[in-house]
Amino acid sequence: MMPIYSLFGGRPDLIYDKPAGYAFSCHTKLSQINTELQWKLHDFCRIHQIVYTQINKDNKSLDRTVENIKSQQDVSLCGNFDNVNKIRAKEKIKDKELELEQVHSFVDHLLVVGLWAISEQFLGKIYRCTYSLLNAIDEANIDSSYKWNEINAEFNNIGINLESCDKYNDTNECRVVNNTIKHNPIVKGKILDFPYFTKYTGANLDELQFEMQRYLTGISDFLGHLIEYCDKKINESQN
Repeated sequence: MMPIYSLFGGRPDLIYDKPAGYAFSCHTKLSQINTELQWKLHDFCRIHQIVYTQINKDNKSLDRTVENIKSQQDVSLCGNFDNVNKIRAKEKIKDKELELEQVHSFVDHLLVVGLWAISEQFLGKIYRCTYSLLNAIDEANIDSSYKWNEINAEFNNIGINLESCDKYNDTNECRVVNNTIKHNPIVKGKILDFPYFTKYTGANLDELQFEMQRYLTGISDFLGHLIEYCDKKINESQN
């Protein structure tokens, strides 16, 4: 089990275009939002890393226990207390394995929901800041939606097409997985629009492993590119 990593804590073996995080330079308030975003994602990743570190430690401990049992000499069941203890130990191992699988699934589900919550929060911040700078209006007087269709419409109204941003598809997939987790964690409906899930039609999401690094990298790059896109729009309006 591999934990997810951020721009400030990347791994050289990641198979993505670049370490998680979209770094760029701009000279508006949007740069502050980008810095806040990347540190927020870094802290988010630390939660995942801490939990996975403990899960991996427990798995290694279980492996050692299994090896110890295998190394014991097999004996008859009849009247042998050592063998009874061995059977009980195996039952405890199975229970612990099930517990770790459930924790792994539960943590990933919580983190998908949390990751999308961060996305919604920063989509609102980016929109309000951009609208404020484009129209010379105080941000406090600007409302923003948290519904996906309305978010897309808001950005379209200021000349920004979200679908043209890097990693839009990965970001949208995370959003749909989030909704599926919260409402009915079965692979059906809109989640089947994404290739990763088509082979799991009808499965319970509790039984699947999510590509958490792809979601983290996707949202980081998507929001970073959106900030760059908006910054360009602001500069054009001021020249």
